[in-house]
Amino acid sequence: MTVGVNKRLLVVTGKGGVGRSVVTAALGVASANAGRTTTTVEFDGLSSLAQLHGLSGRQFDPRTVTPKLDTMSLTVMECLGDFGRRVLKIGALVRVVFQNRIVRALVDGVPGIHDLLQLGKLRNLIAEPLPRDRKYDLAILDAPATGHGLTLLDSGLTMAELTRVGPLHEEANQIEAWLGNSELTGIVIVTLAERLPVQEALEMLDNLGAKRTQVVAVVLNQTQLTTEDVAVTEALHAAVRGAGREDLALLLDRERAVANRQAQAAAVLRDGLEERGLTHIDLIILPKLRTTVDRSGIDTLAAHMEVFSG
Repeated sequence: MTVGVNKRLLVVTGKGGVGRSVVTAALGVASANAGRTTTTVEFDGLSSLAQLHGLSGRQFDPRTVTPKLDTMSLTVMECLGDFGRRVLKIGALVRVVFQNRIVRALVDGVPGIHDLLQLGKLRNLIAEPLPRDRKYDLAILDAPATGHGLTLLDSGLTMAELTRVGPLHEEANQIEAWLGNSELTGIVIVTLAERLPVQEALEMLDNLGAKRTQVVAVVLNQTQLTTEDVAVTEALHAAVRGAGREDLALLLDRERAVANRQAQAAAVLRDGLEERGLTHIDLIILPKLRTTVDRSGIDTLAAHMEVFSG
């Protein structure tokens, strides 16, 4: 697998409930283990990544997870303040200007500006870090669910057309130059090994338009498709049948039925990628963890990703 090789930004998206945050965290650990200085990022003040990395709460400034891995959580108003300092150069006036209720209402009322400001901070972090900022080889964004994820990917172009002139217009153009550049930005789609989520993942590929060429991987999350799991289940099934434990055999039958359904869904996904001429896209199969997803679980999933091995 060569997921993300030479990319500076990975955008992880997919339908709600498929485990985007878990995959983002695991990609971050895998990238850091491969020697790349990495940060995982989430928007709108969420703290899912911090918790998965074993940290509490959220923080705008990067927090260290391992020597090669940070995580951060952005909010619109924090990014607006950062935009004021970096771009508008208003320094000490930032708090006065952007805490004004009229300004806040304006920001909340402009379509797309929330995404623009947060993406702008993310782009600055990678492309134009300040002397005091840590230099990252890669940022991995835990993007919103499918519908919002699609509009997020087009937000630079949308806002550039809307603003026409000024600093926001320039920022939008720079964001689109990053998000639309296949050498800089890759897209990772997360799904489950079930027919409906797989069909939705294929529909997302169709709806990406020109950005479809930037998809570097599709992740089948929470599966029972590994050879080891199937072999263990078969061995257990034979053993409990031999011992006359029909109750346990029935439970294992259900496990096998789930594995069969997942195998069929994975086949639909592979066929769908082939029909679209996308067989070069990496297909990452992650096992379903038997315990609560925590830092140890994230490390386990990261071990299944030969990321950036080139």
